[in-house]
Amino acid sequence: MSTWIENKAKINGLWPQVSWTAEERNLWSGKLESLDQVTLSKALEEVATQYASQKPALKWVLGEYKALRANEPMNMAHDDLEADAMYVGENMMKIEEMRKEIKALTPDEQERVRNRCKSVLGIDVDFEKPLEEWSNFSTAMVAAAID
Repeated sequence: MSTWIENKAKINGLWPQVSWTAEERNLWSGKLESLDQVTLSKALEEVATQYASQKPALKWVLGEYKALRANEPMNMAHDDLEADAMYVGENMMKIEEMRKEIKALTPDEQERVRNRCKSVLGIDVDFEKPLEEWSNFSTAMVAAAID
C-alpha cells in the first residue's frame, strides 16, 4: 500500500538532485495526491527507468499513470473526477431508492426481512433505528433480503 507521503519521498529519492519551487510542489501535489497511490508509485518507477532527464516532467508521470490504469483488469481506470463523482452519485441514488423500499415495508414484511437477514447474513436488523443512520452496506443487505 502506497500513500501520497510515501510517493513524495519516492519522488525525492528518485530525483534527489532536483530543487522544486513552491509552485512546482503545489502543482505536482494537486495533480498527483488524489490519484491511486499504488499505481502512481509504479508510474514513478517507470518514468525513472524510461527517461534520463535530471528532472522528471509531470506529463511523463501522468502519461505512465494513465497507461498503467488503462491496462488494469476489468478496465478499472477512473481518474476522471467527474466520472467518479457521477459513479458515487448514482450509487447514492440507488441507496436512497433502497431506503424508500425499506421504509415501505409493513411490520410483517419487516419481520420476514429481519429473520432472513439474521439466518442468512447473521445480522440483526434494527427497524427502530432511523434509516438515515444505517450504513450503506446495511441498507443494501436489507434491501437484498426483501422478497
